[in-house]
Amino acid sequence: MAVKGVKRAAYKDHAAALRAVAHGRSWDGASRLMMVYGSCDLLLSESLRLLRDKALATGAAITSLEAPTLTENSLLAFAQQTSLFEPATFYVLRRTESAKNLPKVLARLKSQDQLANQLCFVFQGDALPAPLAKEFHRLKAHQVPCFAPWPNEVPLVLTALADGLGLKLNQDGMQLLLQAHGDDLVKHANELRKVALILGPEGCREPLSARILAPHLEMLREDDAQQLDYLLLQHDWAKAQALVTALLTRGEKALALLAILASHCRNAIRIAEAQARGQSAAGLASATRLSPFVIKTYLPYMAKNRDIKRFVLALGLCQTADLQFKSRPIAEALILARVIDVLARPSYT
Repeated sequence: MAVKGVKRAAYKDHAAALRAVAHGRSWDGASRLMMVYGSCDLLLSESLRLLRDKALATGAAITSLEAPTLTENSLLAFAQQTSLFEPATFYVLRRTESAKNLPKVLARLKSQDQLANQLCFVFQGDALPAPLAKEFHRLKAHQVPCFAPWPNEVPLVLTALADGLGLKLNQDGMQLLLQAHGDDLVKHANELRKVALILGPEGCREPLSARILAPHLEMLREDDAQQLDYLLLQHDWAKAQALVTALLTRGEKALALLAILASHCRNAIRIAEAQARGQSAAGLASATRLSPFVIKTYLPYMAKNRDIKRFVLALGLCQTADLQFKSRPIAEALILARVIDVLARPSYT
């Protein structure tokens, strides 16, 4: 699901702009003045990584500077400084969004012909200020936009991330990642880096299918966890069981699902015990050390489930299951179903 308030732009525009300067054997014909800008942290960092790698491959030295520290004289000094014995320098100028006097500084440059080194400015934000955009346009700077891609373009980003790590994704492997993390690019990148490290160069030669990926992914999404707890609170046992089965089929870890069931039992026990001591609703949060939101969510549920025995028994089953899951192969779906069945029983005597 798309996140509200996030500026999005076509990923193909980002890829084309980056490809124009990051590929090829030399900087010949490329702009000496670059602007990498946008609000997508991952695309910003990946673009800088590719440009730095390109600079190193062409023999350039890498120097990072803070854009707010630039003055008119210092810009001209390091931009034009050359040496017969030193390689060219690739300057990365960070925090451009905080350099309020940068348009005035750039005004000292008549054109890119004055530059002997590569200058790459990094701006993090939704839009360049008009004076700064005007100066970069005048100097014909090469701009690489880095905004969150539209949801339908996320597969293109995943393909590019995988290629950068020497990985190839099958269609079902791609779908598994999309199911696990949606359009969260940072989580996708972290998962792919982890898989590349686990599999090593030999394992990365085979296209990654869902079968290969599933054992290595931390797949349980927050919305799935919330949905399972919600179904339990609504006494919708059949749907809770169906969700658990679907998640296991998708490749979720049984231990992760067991942790949700155990947490549900512990919350119910703590609230029931506090209520049995005569604790008022207003003081339950401090008495149980649960958040007010959790207390508010559980109170209607506890009003219909005052018998604490079911939760104690279910929690005991969770503790036993935890040892079983970690010690030997076992029918995980049946054990999780048993826990839900105990929670669903009307009463214990």
